[in-house]
Amino acid sequence: PQLLTLAVNLWFVLLGGRAASPLAALLFGLETMCLTLLSMLVLAIAQGAVVIAVSHLHLGRPASIAASYSGLSGRMGTVCFASLWVGFLEGIGIFLLIVPGVIMILRWALVIPVVVLENHTISDSMGRSSTLTEGHRGRIFMIFLLYGVLMVALGLGWRIIESMTTGSLTSNLLAPSMESKIVVQV
Repeated sequence: PQLLTLAVNLWFVLLGGRAASPLAALLFGLETMCLTLLSMLVLAIAQGAVVIAVSHLHLGRPASIAASYSGLSGRMGTVCFASLWVGFLEGIGIFLLIVPGVIMILRWALVIPVVVLENHTISDSMGRSSTLTEGHRGRIFMIFLLYGVLMVALGLGWRIIESMTTGSLTSNLLAPSMESKIVVQV
């Protein structure tokens, strides 16, 4: 999905940042929404497979990619819908006021692992995630914050290296990067 999103973004950049017609703009918007949705679904399935692999390793069992994905059989739909539903609710929280959205993100950080490992319904998984994260939300926030800082630092480092090779340091650092456009969509 990220490669498809990259292709759509490159197509849009080649058009000079604007659509050739209203129909092209509509198609670009629909295509971007579909690719974003597809990215979310693939990411949810990958997260579920990683949860299974880590669980197997923690229990001393061998883990493989095939076993991790096959362990999701029968739960892929629930994992995908849980990811979309929780993402939708968190998005509403962020849109209305940032703080409630952040609180929701922290409370529901473990919904996918609960769906995968404990085989709960989506609403039960949301409640169980809230219980599991209680008392640890500050740590979870710091992990998310450090992850975000690391991603920004890596992106900036990449831009500096890119600028050094192209010879235009200031223009490349100030212009929005293709990576930031893709990260925002994912």
